[in-house]
Amino acid sequence: MNSLPHGSAHIWGADDMMIDVEGRRAKLRRLRNGGRPRVLELCSGCGGLSLGLSAAGFDLVAHIEADETAARSYALNFGRAVEGFRDAWAEPRDMTTSDPASLARDIGLQDEVAEQFDVLAAGLPCQAFARIGRSKLRSVTGDEDAFKNDPRAKLYRRFLQFVEATQPAAILIENVPDIFRATEKLVSSQPWYNGGYRANIVAYTLAVLSEITRRHGSSIDFQRVWNVQAINSTLQQTLTVISDAVNAEIIRPPTGISNISEWCKRDACWTGLLAELPNFEKLLPDEFWGELLTAEDSASEAKTARKIQKMDNGIEAQRRVIGIAAAEWARVHKVLAAKQLLSSKEVGVLDIAMQMPAKIPTEKQCVVLLETIEKARLEGISI
Repeated sequence: MNSLPHGSAHIWGADDMMIDVEGRRAKLRRLRNGGRPRVLELCSGCGGLSLGLSAAGFDLVAHIEADETAARSYALNFGRAVEGFRDAWAEPRDMTTSDPASLARDIGLQDEVAEQFDVLAAGLPCQAFARIGRSKLRSVTGDEDAFKNDPRAKLYRRFLQFVEATQPAAILIENVPDIFRATEKLVSSQPWYNGGYRANIVAYTLAVLSEITRRHGSSIDFQRVWNVQAINSTLQQTLTVISDAVNAEIIRPPTGISNISEWCKRDACWTGLLAELPNFEKLLPDEFWGELLTAEDSASEAKTARKIQKMDNGIEAQRRVIGIAAAEWARVHKVLAAKQLLSSKEVGVLDIAMQMPAKIPTEKQCVVLLETIEKARLEGISI
């Protein structure tokens, strides 16, 4: 984040994601002045990741968890003692249909949602990523590519939408990383590897490659890695030569520093590696450059992913709405209308929902209906 450009309030990333530069700088200033990092966690479960974050001094401001039992357990473990919002912390929420602004209102946060969180964390479901999980999906469905079609494999796209909405200073996403694991195996098998600092070597190797490609306006084709569930020979060769170079750098700290692990945690270590980027680039195989995605390719791929996610969200919303009886929708309408809490748009879509199955709401209308359910729950209506 120290490399944010000056002179611009907003910039656009390679995938057309809006970045609020000044907003993120303000968050960094707050942290440098001693403020505790404020976390929003997605797919929180009962709070395993949050336990570590809390122990490290992070402020757990909000969470989203779809499972009812897990959400209640999380609230018991970490629920903020804010009068009037205790139940909101125990409320199960689906990250594919929930949005940060509604969540912030539900738990009593007053400022703009982009100002509320310094860190966005997520422990996304790993069934479609873990090798055991993929094997299980194949055996259950009989489909060799079942892991690609599993809706949980697409949650990272929704995560990126939360990144844009909350503008965090840092993100933390936990899953089963094939490239990370592949790099670990590569490092372990190298003749120069002496058994130490592997985590540092791997992390800096991937960071160096990311920075090199970023500076050239390109990116690694991660979608291809995902599709074949493996890295090809070119990427393997690239990771091998860069990890060797990274290792040679980090094991030579400045005079007076003997603890390599501690040295790797310092900003100066990364600054030193950045200074070596021109030399690292010379080591890269020619084939590596030919396999990179251009900024235009990345933007096109991201737009396609967002369109697919939008369709997926609509389909899921329609499935949930159809699963609720027309009489229940009539009850929601009656209570909220009596309290004058319905907009004309909500009245219209509720009128359709009350006529199911004679009439079926569209996918867009179903998204509105799910938002209406959240409003009803705040009024004590159980659906």
